[in-house]
Amino acid sequence: MRIFLSNRTGSIQREFQHEIEEKSKQNLDRCLGCGACTGGCPNVDFFDYSPREIIAMIKLGDKKKVLESETIWYCLGCYLCEERCPGRISIPRVMDSCREMSLVEGYEAARENIVLFHKLFLTQVARYGRSPETLLALLFNFKTKDYLRDADLGRRMFLKGKMKLFPERVRNREEIRSLFKEADFRGVLLK
Repeated sequence: MRIFLSNRTGSIQREFQHEIEEKSKQNLDRCLGCGACTGGCPNVDFFDYSPREIIAMIKLGDKKKVLESETIWYCLGCYLCEERCPGRISIPRVMDSCREMSLVEGYEAARENIVLFHKLFLTQVARYGRSPETLLALLFNFKTKDYLRDADLGRRMFLKGKMKLFPERVRNREEIRSLFKEADFRGVLLK
């Protein structure tokens, strides 16, 4: 485990934990540190810190490391960790709260363009009720000026019917828009 102790006081450490607990509605003191979340995570090989390490760093008050980590952006939100956690902690909710806090407080993401991808994804979900892969890839490539990134892969997926040219819309888009409005996503969505 790559945890580095902070030299901050106990009250400051608890402040960060309380902020995350309030946003995520999770009690991180229920974490046993058993690693069941990490053992079941399908994306852990891409993380700079495991889910168990993120929870431990939150409890230690290492806010900067958590909010600048790649892990909070690479969490798939598949909820497998929550299913395995004996403390019933919803780590995807914790990761969502960390991403939100990172954006609002202006922390730098560890990897270039990861925040842009996140904002494009959320903007598409707010607009269409889902994120159409073709449009998301085209917008991301256009915004990063890497116009031919994954062009061959996209062409093959399109020919196999895995990607559609035009986005499908879901019913009740107004309901989804109201959820975004209620969650107050100002500053997160792109115009």
